[in-house]
Amino acid sequence: MVLKIKRMALLCVLTTFLATLTLACEMKRHKNFAFTEPQIQIDKGVVYSKLRGHMHSSGTESVHGSPYELIIWFILEDSEMVNSCSVSLNKLSLENLETVDAIPLPKFIKAASKKNYKNEFKVRFAFKNLNLLYADHQLKFTLTYGDNCGFETLSDTLTIDFDKKYSEENISFWDVLMGV
Repeated sequence: MVLKIKRMALLCVLTTFLATLTLACEMKRHKNFAFTEPQIQIDKGVVYSKLRGHMHSSGTESVHGSPYELIIWFILEDSEMVNSCSVSLNKLSLENLETVDAIPLPKFIKAASKKNYKNEFKVRFAFKNLNLLYADHQLKFTLTYGDNCGFETLSDTLTIDFDKKYSEENISFWDVLMGV
């Protein structure tokens, strides 16, 4: 009788374990409505940019998409610069190239450069909660350097294209668990 109860208990534990394992191995579909991350070489350094989507997750699906955060940062390559070099973005515009709609952004924003751990001067700007349709976009602005930066040219006019870069993949519980 005791042996029969132990077998029943073992069977219950094994059944529960297999049911949990089956549920845990269920695939999750991840959709990434991403954009290219352009880099532009300028005389004074490199301009980096990114439209980073917000993560939404429900049930068997996760999505990176709207709202987006626009991040623009510069690594200025000039050892003669002082740490308080101010940089501003003027005439800032982000346009949906399919609908020709303009996305509201401030027309002017200013920040000071800071030395990073690599001893480079870095300036960073971020614009959060941009409700963008998933389409190619173009960013235009004039980059203006303050008087204390030591550059002869005081501004650069830049155009950055963000092209759609959609991807989709199945992710298992084990991939998530292992950080893959």
